[in-house]
Amino acid sequence: MSDLVLEVRDLRTRFQLQGRGVEVVRGVDLSVAPAEVLGLIGESGSGKTVTGLSILRLLPGNAEVSSAVMRFKGRELQDLDEDAFQPLRGLSLAMIFQNPVGAFNPAKRVAWHLREIARRRHGSEQGWQAGARDALSAVGIPHPERVLRLYPHQLSGGMAQRILIAMVLALEPDLVIADEPTTNLDNIVERQIVALFRRLRDRLNAAFIFITHDMQIAAALCDRIAVMYAGQIVEVGPTRAVFDAPRHPYTQGLTATSLALKQRVKRLTEIPGELPSLMSPPPGCPFAPRCAKVMARCREEAPPMFGTAPHLARCFLAEPA
Repeated sequence: MSDLVLEVRDLRTRFQLQGRGVEVVRGVDLSVAPAEVLGLIGESGSGKTVTGLSILRLLPGNAEVSSAVMRFKGRELQDLDEDAFQPLRGLSLAMIFQNPVGAFNPAKRVAWHLREIARRRHGSEQGWQAGARDALSAVGIPHPERVLRLYPHQLSGGMAQRILIAMVLALEPDLVIADEPTTNLDNIVERQIVALFRRLRDRLNAAFIFITHDMQIAAALCDRIAVMYAGQIVEVGPTRAVFDAPRHPYTQGLTATSLALKQRVKRLTEIPGELPSLMSPPPGCPFAPRCAKVMARCREEAPPMFGTAPHLARCFLAEPA
């Protein structure tokens, strides 16, 4: 579709580890439109963050990234060398990291960071102070003049995350990848940050990929959900469809656990076992060793996506009769 901000097909990311190639993102397809929030959810180690870093070319030198399509606003990113890609990263393509403090230069005040944003965005520092105050006020920071004088180590986790969001707001990107931005925040601050993301989306008309392991946050914020397991998308669809009628047993396990947490039951429903090692992934469906509904064919055949768009699942149980 020409109106998509980002379209990715068959994304694969391989790391050279211990003298061998290990594929940790294995044929991922995803797309996101303007003002849409796509939630990328799954357990830690499922490949969510590596997917985001692959799109922005922020992986270390031992990573190899390939895809059939990686199109941004109709432009094929694979055709761009690093010199051509660099102007897009940070301006048109932005990332909000899990550890906000790590995104700052520890030797520079908040003012310096926002002044650099103005220079990068507009090619000039002229008027940067007014823009900085507006950006900080937009994310609910009182007394922006005082905050501009602070160093990163003087910020709380919630304050640092707000400022990082303000910096993204000032850049006015077309695509924002947010990697677990509410991790390690208390519940009140977490809800405030989620509300900020809603306002940021509406103000920028940007496309968002929101990476999280928290199903409740995904349900509150995202328009569509892509569930990731062992480097693959195993289910994708509108948020309500995925939560109300999950088709993949892994998604069913995640939603059951999320519901148990919300209801504060004495004993949580949990998915047994662990993610498989991608150094030597099992044959067939990677979820088969943990699946209560496993069939003989699951251990031998890798299931494709089944269903009718927009709700698809990589499971033989979703195969049409």
